[in-house]
This record gives sequence, C-alpha cells and structure tokens, in this order.
Amino acid sequence: MKFIGVDGCKKGWFYICLEYNKSWSIGVLPKISELTELITESELILVDIPIGLWEDNKDERQCDLEARKVLKQRGSSVFPTPSRFAINCNIYEEGSKVNYAHTGRRLSHQSWAIARKINEMDILLGEIKTNTKIREFHPEVGFWALNKCVALQNNKKSHAGFNERLDLLKTIVVMLKILYRKLRKSIFEKM
Repeated sequence: MKFIGVDGCKKGWFYICLEYNKSWSIGVLPKISELTELITESELILVDIPIGLWEDNKDERQCDLEARKVLKQRGSSVFPTPSRFAINCNIYEEGSKVNYAHTGRRLSHQSWAIARKINEMDILLGEIKTNTKIREFHPEVGFWALNKCVALQNNKKSHAGFNERLDLLKTIVVMLKILYRKLRKSIFEKM
C-alpha cells in the first residue's frame, strides 16, 4: 500500500509516495488528473490544497477556523478558502466579486493565487470513483501536531523556519527508529 502527499507547485503538482516496504518516490505531475493511477494503489492521500468548498454560505469552513485556532500566531498561514464559484473566474477582481456575492467575503490574494489549483482538485474529486481516502492536510497543522501541539515559531520561508522544521523532522525520524527497534526486539523475544 502507498501513502501520498500532494501539493501544487509552479510546474504542476509535486508528490511524494511512501510505501509499507520503506521505498519511496517523488515526482511532479503537470496535471492533477495524472494522479489517478497512483490513487487506485493508495490507502491515503493528503493534499495541501482546500477541498470541500463553500457554495452559498456566510460561515467560514470549520476546519479553517480550527486550524487558525490551534496555530495561534502562525494562524495567518491558513487563509480563507474561496467559494466554488470564485475559482472558475479568470481575473482576481471578478473572482473576489463572485466570492463576496456567495460568501460575504472578498478573496485574499493568497487564496486567488491558488484558485486554479483548487479548481483542478475540485474537478478531479468530482470525477474519480475510489475508496481511497483523499484528505485536505495543512502542513503547519502537521508540524504543530509533531511539535507536541505547539505552533512553530518561524515562518516556513525564512532560514530559521526551514531549520526549525527540518530539526523537528530529524527528531521524529530518530524517535521512530528507536521505537521500531524496541518493537522488533519485543516481538522477537516473544517468539
């Protein structure tokens, strides 16, 4: 079985695929629809793009509100998700106006910058038939969880932020290796 993480990038969609046998692969897909081959063989796909879009609702998505709440000072990294209608627009001004008409909120420039990626994912989710779990995943919330439910201090784009995240991941890898050795030893002692 495979586990896949996906995020939009300039050349399309970056993915990393992890397998139970400890092998892994990375790649870039020009279109998210090319992910369908990997979806059928996967147990879980985590996507760093909003899914489950607003239509006509004045209340913001609960997952966005909760993410901002736990991230506290890093909460601004979770920007408001555009409505399903706004992601089909061609220019920011039009998208912002349409979003306001349906949700009562204008679009942030950050939201607009990923609107095409959101639309591409929304179309894919409407077309595919699969039992694979495809879930939205916000990396900052993931780092918060790995960091004992404490938000990281530095912006991910800063040198300090990069090192903070890398150091946390190194710590987790070391802990997992230790846990693996202990479990393996315990299992073999019982045989």
